[in-house]
Amino acid sequence: MNLGAITNESGNDNGYGDYTNLSTTLTPDTDYTLTLTPGYAGSAYREYWSVWIDYNGDGDFEDTNELIGQVSGNTPQELIFTTPSTLANPAAILRVSMKYGSYATACEAFAYGEVEDYTVLFDVDEDMRPTCDDRIQNGDETGIDCGGIDCPPCEGPLPIEYCTSNGNRTRYEYIGSITLEDIRNESGDDGGYADYTNLSTDLAQGGRYTIDLVPVYAGTAYREYWTVRIDFNQDGEFDDATELLIAERGEGTLSFDFTIPEDALIGETRMRVSMQYGSFPDACGTYSYGEVEDYTVNIGVAGDAFKTAATNELGEISVYPNPMTNNLQVEFQKNTFKQLKIMDASGNVIQIQVINQKADQINMDVSNLAKGMYFIVLEGAEVPIYKKVIKVQ
Repeated sequence: MNLGAITNESGNDNGYGDYTNLSTTLTPDTDYTLTLTPGYAGSAYREYWSVWIDYNGDGDFEDTNELIGQVSGNTPQELIFTTPSTLANPAAILRVSMKYGSYATACEAFAYGEVEDYTVLFDVDEDMRPTCDDRIQNGDETGIDCGGIDCPPCEGPLPIEYCTSNGNRTRYEYIGSITLEDIRNESGDDGGYADYTNLSTDLAQGGRYTIDLVPVYAGTAYREYWTVRIDFNQDGEFDDATELLIAERGEGTLSFDFTIPEDALIGETRMRVSMQYGSFPDACGTYSYGEVEDYTVNIGVAGDAFKTAATNELGEISVYPNPMTNNLQVEFQKNTFKQLKIMDASGNVIQIQVINQKADQINMDVSNLAKGMYFIVLEGAEVPIYKKVIKVQ
């Protein structure tokens, strides 16, 4: 076999030869000629050659562009192929199959012929390779920063990274407790910052709520400056005008009312409570005296409890692939549901499907949905079940 830097007179390998230690470099959108030479013990027969390259590195040769060509004859054959214009992976397996009588499939044991595997390297622009952390679907990623050979599996929406913020000194004052609906946390001195995102409460679009903020002082009571922010659009920042809910000051326990915007995105998001001595704290950064605490709030549709039933009561519920493209499958162990809804991030119902009580899975065509975030709502149990999904194309 001859391709670029690979020139291998392999001989008889008794059906299979692993030559992945041999490699050549290919460039995107370039024509190449591969020379295939059969060997015979006696008479020359017509041999059927097939060649594949696992371009996306998923461990198979089933994708539409991975069979790069087929030729047949009883003499050396030339196979001309063109590499794709976009190559994300640094390397891949090239498989050459020679079979007597007919073309072989990529994974087949046959009576007469031989298979050889090689390595091809790709001269790829670094910008085309997946980074797994740039919040862009690139390279061979099947979702945003997930999937493909280099990134973690797409098991759910990408976690959002928030900026850091903390107070340097809590010797004189710190956040003593916070109360908001189901969140009732007497936190104590956390040294300037505490991650309480394991604590959450449900809030509805358009709902009005009261939060109680309690400072603790080592001695003298000082005037503290409080801010409360919620990332309503779930973009990993607190910069939008509506996300600063409270900016108030006082010495003792303070209670403030606030309203959730009608257009807040549905689902779990971050709430940040900051207390600083001397001036109102920014959402990010470090300051001298005070403390910061982060919590989780679950935004739901007005008038809806938006609770999630316990897994041990309803069994495991799986929604995949996520991110999704054209199809979505929902599987459940215990079917107590009557219908499934797909809602957009604003709470609008996009699709409804009645659930057969004997079914243990649902397959849905979602090819008509635009890119973005959606919620799968399973109704019929004591409380509805919400699953967040992302449409990527």
